[in-house]
Order: sequence, then C-alpha cells, then structure tokens
Amino acid sequence: MTQNNFPASITPSILPVERLLPQPDPNATALVRLVTDSLDESKDPTAWLLNRPHPLATEAKIVRMYQREDGGVDVYSSDGRMFVKTFVPERVIRFADEAMSEDTFVEFITIAEEGEEEEEEEEPEPEPAPAPTPPPNGPSGSSAAS
Repeated sequence: MTQNNFPASITPSILPVERLLPQPDPNATALVRLVTDSLDESKDPTAWLLNRPHPLATEAKIVRMYQREDGGVDVYSSDGRMFVKTFVPERVIRFADEAMSEDTFVEFITIAEEGEEEEEEEEPEPEPAPAPTPPPNGPSGSSAAS
C-alpha cells in the first residue's frame, strides 16, 4: 500500500465512494487547504479543508481539490449520497496549501533555488555607449585644401 500525501492530523471517516477512488500518486502534490474571500456577510475568509465539511454544504465532506490551468480550483465533495464538483475561480482565492512527499518537496526547492540563481546570472548588461559621430565635412568642420 502506498503512503498518501495527506497530513497525519487528518483522520476522516471514509465515505464508500472514496474506496472507489484511485490512490493519489505518492510524488504528486495534494491541495489540502484553500482560503478564499468570504462566502457570506461575515467578511471573514472562507477555508476549504481536505476531508472536512464543504463550506456551502456542511453535510458533505471535501474529498479532493485540484488546481486548474486557469488558476481556479475544482473541489469535489460528497456526503455519500450526493456528489458535487464546485469550481472556485482564481479571483476569489487568497492562498492555497499543498502537501507533498519529501522527494517532491526537495525537488521543488531545488528548482526554485536554481531559478533564483539563473535570474541573478541574467542581470541586464549595460547598454553600449553610442558610437561617436564624425564631424561633418563642410566649411566649419574640415580644413579645405586651398
């Protein structure tokens, strides 16, 4: 059995549908927390937590969350009878947390640090000084043979 990427502090009850889901790739990241703008008049940010109640349908548990190419997040939730996919657009997302394996963690940091080193190496070069313009050939700019 492969070990998943979910924090040990999350010990949810398993829904029957979850037994049908494939196990996540152990080296993939898992979106575990999403914080968005408020969904009600309280003005407090809304937290979307993996394996916890859905903020809009508290009888349903968030089963998976996936980052989309457009920056939004798809949230899949269920109470065992209903199965819902909620789209959260990027414009309301404040931040997200991803859990990952140790190897993936090290790889991400290595890539980030290599990117910083490349940016430092690619400092813009100073613009070359313009070439001097030759003096015009004319009565005041050159000596004429007499």
